[in-house]
Amino acid sequence: MINDGFELFVTADQNLQYQQYVECLPLTIAVLHGSDNRLSTLRNLVPLLFKRINEGSLLTVIEISAD
Repeated sequence: MINDGFELFVTADQNLQYQQYVECLPLTIAVLHGSDNRLSTLRNLVPLLFKRINEGSLLTVIEISAD
């Protein structure tokens, strides 16, 4: 994934950052926090994700929620 030039990994796994050593990865992990993991629910978070990306200064892990 990293060798292919990806800069962002999007997941709904809210425990990934605690299960893996993500600080050493040269990409940003975006964790989508929805009320459930249905596509229709997560799809509503995508505009918020794009807004956060456009704001810049992405950290190793960013959390996106509708709250």
